Amino acid sequence: MFNNLINVNWKLFWQRTYQKAKETDIFLNAMGLVYTTLLSIIPLLIFTFYIITLFNFFGKLERITNFLKEAILNNLTTGTGQTLMTILEQYINNIDVTQLGVIGFSSLVITIILTLAKVEKAFNRIWNVSKHRDLFKRFIAFWTFITLGAFLITLSLSLTIPLISSYFSKDLAITNNIFLFRFIIITSQFLIFILAYYLIPNTDVKPSAAIVGGIISCGLFNLAKNLYTIYTTNVITYHQIYGSLSVIPLFLIWLYLTWIIILLGAVITYVFQHRTNLTYFKNSQDITTEFQTLIPIIILIIIYDEFIKEKSTGITLDTLASKIKIPIEIIETSLQNLTNKNLISLTKDNYYVPIVPLENVSIGDILQTESISQQVEIEKIFVDKKICKIYNSLKEKLKNNLEKLTIDEILKDNI
Repeated sequence: MFNNLINVNWKLFWQRTYQKAKETDIFLNAMGLVYTTLLSIIPLLIFTFYIITLFNFFGKLERITNFLKEAILNNLTTGTGQTLMTILEQYINNIDVTQLGVIGFSSLVITIILTLAKVEKAFNRIWNVSKHRDLFKRFIAFWTFITLGAFLITLSLSLTIPLISSYFSKDLAITNNIFLFRFIIITSQFLIFILAYYLIPNTDVKPSAAIVGGIISCGLFNLAKNLYTIYTTNVITYHQIYGSLSVIPLFLIWLYLTWIIILLGAVITYVFQHRTNLTYFKNSQDITTEFQTLIPIIILIIIYDEFIKEKSTGITLDTLASKIKIPIEIIETSLQNLTNKNLISLTKDNYYVPIVPLENVSIGDILQTESISQQVEIEKIFVDKKICKIYNSLKEKLKNNLEKLTIDEILKDNI
């Protein structure tokens, strides 16, 4: 893990993070997630505290719940003062999950799943994943995220609160500003960020990447929280303009900042996982069309080579990316095109394997996927019909010549 951090080109890393954040438009996605949060915040809080009550380690559950309520609501209502925190706490205290009934409880769970599904789609967009989980897999993944997060936080507090109380001989309400309690809250935030970046995307995320994303996001979150508190306390005058309604814009702004940080952390996790591809090209715009056209051929040759060497095991995306130092998006696009052309296949274990013999794969088949077969209405581009005929003739001759050249012949000429 430490060696991984040392070997990263951090200048290229942050450049790529900035580019990726722009490509995936995290600012626009954050706005959409703000409105989603407004609709689901109460159900999510109610369900979270209900899950916490299931983990009553060593007793002291009421003290733990009160502490967590204060900690969560403080983070959630940063910059809005006590008003919004009181309103949210009243909603949470007035609803008993056990009294909701089957329909009410099901509605609560469905609301939470739909909310986390929205977050999953935002994360998948960052990870270039087009296939989302089905309903059952979503339920399992999100249930794991919520319950495991609640379990870890409750366990850490259950072990720490008795220790602090006996050592300081003070009530929890008095000791909640002690450094150790702040440390517990930050650690809990850190664990939640890691779990989110590791579990929510519908792809394989390395623990080291999730940890790096979690550390940076947690740091940015706490920095933003402190700065926003100072800003709302000393600078802006929303309360003079909106009066008691000032909590609404302040809360919306804070939610927006929070989602930007969360999505930025997902981008950082993605870039760190693919850090080996930061050494040459910074983004796909740096690569010429000619080079991008040849990349699928090279990728297919590598897949065939690995398939033969590894005795039919195939090659993973990470291994392939380590062999080609270009933006991972180009590799993923080429793999998708080769898959659509039925030249390769992705196994259940996420290995790419060839499905056509080498001697049957022509260069024309591959390039047809990338450029020659692009659906272009030539008549709308070239005004002169004579030029249209010349273009179509040239395209056909190129296609015929390339179809005669196979991957097998290229390999034989270069062995």
